[in-house]
Amino acid sequence: MLNADQPLRNRGFGGESRVFIHTPRITAAKERLGMDTYWNIELFGGLCVSRSGERTTRFATQKTAGLLAYLAFYRKRTHLRETLVEILWPEVEPSQGRSRLSTLLSYLRNLLEPPGVSAGAMVLSDRTTVRLNADLIS
Repeated sequence: MLNADQPLRNRGFGGESRVFIHTPRITAAKERLGMDTYWNIELFGGLCVSRSGERTTRFATQKTAGLLAYLAFYRKRTHLRETLVEILWPEVEPSQGRSRLSTLLSYLRNLLEPPGVSAGAMVLSDRTTVRLNADLIS
């Protein structure tokens, strides 16, 4: 028998092992935010985002996919917007980079926060920082 805090092991594509952990704190957060399941973000074998049987492998732009992969890989960190701009567009002026980053974040919000999901549930950002809600990602 599996209790709420015990990991559930699942074999994914290519034989990689994924661990899904369901805890009361995360379940309460999901209910509060209107999320019925976790987002599963796969980084190996090509970027893939899936939830509730919906699977996305194509993104608005390559930079959008790159930003999502970076934020997912470092999902337990908060990232400075200026650092993300330097990583994604080292050759542009900071103001232009900030505008481009805002556009990419809008694309990510549309993908990860569909209708029925609270705004700001997955993409957590303010004027200086950005991060994904690690509690809702497996």
